[in-house]
Amino acid sequence: MMKKWNIKMSLPLMGMAAMFLALFTVPSTVAAQGNSVVYVSTTKGANTSSGSGTKTDPYNLFNDAVKGVADGGTIYILAGSNSAMLNDLNSSNEPFVINKQIYIKPEPGAQTAILTTRVAGIILGADVTFENIELNVTNRYHDQIFANGHTLTLNNVTRAQGSRLVDIVAGGLYSNNTQISTATPGNNGKIIIQGKCAFGNIYAGSINGNFSGTSSIDIGNIAANSLLGNIYSCGADETPIGDDFFNQEEPPAPTPNPHAYKVTGKVNVTINKAPVQTIDGTGAGNGTDVFCNAEYASSYHSFLNITKLTVGGKLRPKALTAPEGKRPDLSVPSNGILNLTDLKNIEVKDFIGGGRLLIDKSSTLSIFGTATGTSVFETEHHKGQNSHSGIVTINHVYIKAGSTSSATFTFDPYPTQTDLILQRQANGDWMIIKYSSSSAVTFTYESADDFMGDVDRSTETIDSANGTPQGAKAIPYEGYRFVNWTKDGVVVSTNPYLVPQKTGTAYSGGHYIAHFAEDNSPEPEQPEKPDPDDTDSGNTSPGTPPPPAPPAAPKPSAPAVTAPKPVNVSLSKPKVTLKRGKKYAVIKYKKVKNAHGYEIYRSNKKKSGYKKVATTKKTSYKNKKLKSRKKYYYKVRAYRTVNGQKYYSSYSAVKSVKVK
Repeated sequence: MMKKWNIKMSLPLMGMAAMFLALFTVPSTVAAQGNSVVYVSTTKGANTSSGSGTKTDPYNLFNDAVKGVADGGTIYILAGSNSAMLNDLNSSNEPFVINKQIYIKPEPGAQTAILTTRVAGIILGADVTFENIELNVTNRYHDQIFANGHTLTLNNVTRAQGSRLVDIVAGGLYSNNTQISTATPGNNGKIIIQGKCAFGNIYAGSINGNFSGTSSIDIGNIAANSLLGNIYSCGADETPIGDDFFNQEEPPAPTPNPHAYKVTGKVNVTINKAPVQTIDGTGAGNGTDVFCNAEYASSYHSFLNITKLTVGGKLRPKALTAPEGKRPDLSVPSNGILNLTDLKNIEVKDFIGGGRLLIDKSSTLSIFGTATGTSVFETEHHKGQNSHSGIVTINHVYIKAGSTSSATFTFDPYPTQTDLILQRQANGDWMIIKYSSSSAVTFTYESADDFMGDVDRSTETIDSANGTPQGAKAIPYEGYRFVNWTKDGVVVSTNPYLVPQKTGTAYSGGHYIAHFAEDNSPEPEQPEKPDPDDTDSGNTSPGTPPPPAPPAAPKPSAPAVTAPKPVNVSLSKPKVTLKRGKKYAVIKYKKVKNAHGYEIYRSNKKKSGYKKVATTKKTSYKNKKLKSRKKYYYKVRAYRTVNGQKYYSSYSAVKSVKVK
């Protein structure tokens, strides 16, 4: 009987036990997942694991904080003399693994915090961000942080006094072709360094092994007195050393080895006002592209074995080379000034222009691929920054771009060389030649309606007998189409790319207007005979004569196309409101029907002294750099451009504002 009683009673007991376990299942799961925010402060010795991660009961060791924080969470280091300790508890001399996406910061309200680490490096298995941290690295072995194919962000991360100089690695860590650590590798290593920093070299590959993937290194707006080493698009050999904590000698940096340790994919490097002297692109399987917004206009940066250089700001390279047997691509956008005067003769593959290009007065830039865009050419002027070129050499070829190039180079001569021009030759060479002002002709190009479209060149001057005009391309905006080019009211071409032709043996110059229409508007009637000075050649390259026209069947003569007549444009005057700020004012106005843009005028007096401060297509304008506590008066008028002629509305009512 007793046995039966025990069996019967065991069923409810088992049910109660199951309920008891179920009640505690959720809390144990939460503990495994971790908390979104944990705190750490090492106050109880370097080997003591204690604390619950709250601010009042912080973890004692950084090791436990990493265990206790949730994926995507934040570790706050409490400020103070002790800060946080990352200790090698097992004396394994292997890197510490962070397999969670976490953010490491000082506690809210603190400017910085110190993280002391005795481990042999830190390796990531997920994206990790360090922010406003002083690193105190004591171990000489693997004194690196390994992104391991993930994203490592270092924002205002410096080294504490007496710390080792840490190198940064986009790849992982290997020994005998085997990865050291249990970190989950990625295939897109990314290093982001911002603000104040102090690091050694940056490697796009791995240490002692290859890296399969792509790497990106982005270094931007680095603070003064920062320290950075060189950037290498490969992996490196690490010199075997002991773990002597008390040896104050700095361990040698890993030696780049692009032949043994490659990056299989692309390497992209961005340096924005960063003190990096050398970027070596050797070892990148798909090449190294560099964007450089330089802080240093003097010879500072060396770009070695790279595939492409894009320039922002002022840049004067100390060296620029491509991988063996190749030539680098160059891109100089409108905000870029590239000074090549230290490189003498240089060969590039493709060239994209838009900014300013400086070449030594006795050197040549040779472009072997495609060349596009409009750039300003000049030689260096040693008496300071000027809007004109330095001295140039007559009959010298400064740019070789090929006969099919669409690139254009403008030139503003030195004041004592105003009789010189940079002229494109039939073979694509850009040569300095001397011309008489009496033989110079000017072409101007304009959109008939800048609301519908634009032209890619506004003016050019050439020698009437020996010059070659580049012409201009009409560019319709979305919803509109190109119609034709006119000169003196007569249609001269229906090809969007217009290249003026000679009248006899010379060019005569002229003013050309590109006309546009809405996409759904009917095609206009074309004249039977164009102006003899220009023909609708359909040509696609400068200087190419038009092909002979096939015989046309007789047809009734078409009426002559005359210049567009003035139209009656009615525009309402804008309704203006002002908003003041600290040393600025914001002028706002409602959109005026049929207006293409607005002109904004300002004065210190209500009834006189107005000067135009802006022309804009937007319905607001921020007028900056004003004087505090000063009163300003504004008025605005709208305009519309038709057939090259601007039509205006009445001025708005005058409004005033006293800025802060």
